[in-house]
Amino acid sequence: MEPGKTVSEGWTRVDIVEKAPAYEEVVYSDERIGRYLIRVEIEPIMVSKNTLFKTIQGLPLYVVRWVPKITWGEIREDVEKK
Repeated sequence: MEPGKTVSEGWTRVDIVEKAPAYEEVVYSDERIGRYLIRVEIEPIMVSKNTLFKTIQGLPLYVVRWVPKITWGEIREDVEKK
């Protein structure tokens, strides 16, 4: 497809048979509120393939819809050292 061109026809849904979410974790530290582990996970929820158009390279045209999941929790230093 040419840059800037949009396609509204020819889409068919593709079943997601197997998926493994991508994620990133980071430790956030603040002297006032403590340390937190923040995790952002991206989960694919829908995939579509266009049966009428291909990319400039001749490859199938796919679109993946995804949802971000953000979780966080305080890191506590409650463990006794032995």
